[in-house]
Amino acid sequence: MAGDLLFKESFDMKDMFEHFQQLKQEHPSASLVASYQCKEQDVSRHGILELEGDNKRVVSLLEKPLPTDTTSRSACPCFYILSPEAVSEIDHFLEASKHLPLEKRDAPGNLITYLVTRQPVFAYEVEGRFDVGNLQSYLECDEYFQQSSNKSPTLNHQTS
Repeated sequence: MAGDLLFKESFDMKDMFEHFQQLKQEHPSASLVASYQCKEQDVSRHGILELEGDNKRVVSLLEKPLPTDTTSRSACPCFYILSPEAVSEIDHFLEASKHLPLEKRDAPGNLITYLVTRQPVFAYEVEGRFDVGNLQSYLECDEYFQQSSNKSPTLNHQTS
């Protein structure tokens, strides 16, 4: 999980993990990545998953493609549940990419691109997320949660 990532309040980690466990029944080496639908104008700002089937198997991850490069709008934030088999591939990925330019090694989506050619990776749909990597996005996130907490008594924290 990226340190600057926050999900909307509808995100349920327990549900995602249970989905991961169910996938592993049929695909023991499966990994699971979060995904959400992004707007057309935001496609080129995100890693975009190309999926197949009802189980949303990832067939590729396109790093910041043009909207005309894919019909998919499934953005992939940096939130992955990796199988032990996938974790063991990290060293191989790092070795294979060590001579590439930094931007090809540093983007976490490149690991997913590497994994989908070797192991099953599936997508788990979430409502949305916030990237709070700069002040403007932090302020937008803060405003969203302030408004949400005013609408929902379950998000209000009591101080007693």
